[in-house]
Amino acid sequence: MQSAIVLVGAGSLGRHHLAGLLRSTSLFSITIVDPSPDALDLAKKTAAEFRESAHKIDFQLEMPATNSVDLAIIATTSGHRAEAVKGLLEKAATVRYMILEKILFNRREEYAEISELLEKRCVVAWVNHPRRLYPLHKALKKYSSTPHFSHARGGIRYGLMTSVLHYADFFSYLNGSSDFETDISLLSREIVPSKREGYLELFGTLVFRFKNGSIGAVTSLPQHEGLNVSIASPSMRAELEESRGAARISLKENGWKWEEHEAPLLRQSDLTGSVAEGILKTGACGLPTYREAAQTHLAVLEPVQLFLKKAGHNFENYPFT
Repeated sequence: MQSAIVLVGAGSLGRHHLAGLLRSTSLFSITIVDPSPDALDLAKKTAAEFRESAHKIDFQLEMPATNSVDLAIIATTSGHRAEAVKGLLEKAATVRYMILEKILFNRREEYAEISELLEKRCVVAWVNHPRRLYPLHKALKKYSSTPHFSHARGGIRYGLMTSVLHYADFFSYLNGSSDFETDISLLSREIVPSKREGYLELFGTLVFRFKNGSIGAVTSLPQHEGLNVSIASPSMRAELEESRGAARISLKENGWKWEEHEAPLLRQSDLTGSVAEGILKTGACGLPTYREAAQTHLAVLEPVQLFLKKAGHNFENYPFT
């Protein structure tokens, strides 16, 4: 029997999710929902690349009524995500599992509203911060004894608000805790349009001070090239050149000798199929739960919102995605 999967959002990221599902050897009945005919046309082109696939695929401009959804993937922008979740749960009698993209929502009240709705409808939900799934990143957790320091830095291709929540989640994963405060004092006052229309980007550094003594930081500067992560703990040093797919690691147990490792950034299309299979078979996956991710998102977004207000920008929502 084919598992019923609903993918809401047929933009670039949604199509990567679709490709991942179509690569799966498990059989799925996939419904792709997007109000844009152009987006659905692009999704159809993605599906056409998997002509030999035995999956059932349906394309819809709006969410159809359905009895049961085994897994929903909500891949809209942040400004439309809450409505997408509510629209799905209005049309589906039951939804077992859900994966939401980040940034979760652009209004604070939506975090609690959707949390209550998911709990009421007994939906088990995760947020797609996939670095927790990378083999090398998982191995590093063993050596990230606290307190430790982590710093991610990138250039204009990797705007601060585009990437910061992925690293805030990764650092929380290494710490085993999302209990931190965000220091906004090193943010640049320059605010620029995002590559996604209607949203904004920032540059500078955000610092996360964890209650257990660890510190994390994420920097994005226009003049910086590449994407690199440094991690230092009492038992390990690591330098990840993510834009190059390489890493250097030095362990105390090996006399601090540096060793080279491959560390490719996995594409979403390489991950979604196996994540979906794991969830549908076991009811579990390595992504952060909705509750964990919501705590991390708000711990970052609320101080940034305060920064914007102090800079004279009184947005009612979080203008990021």
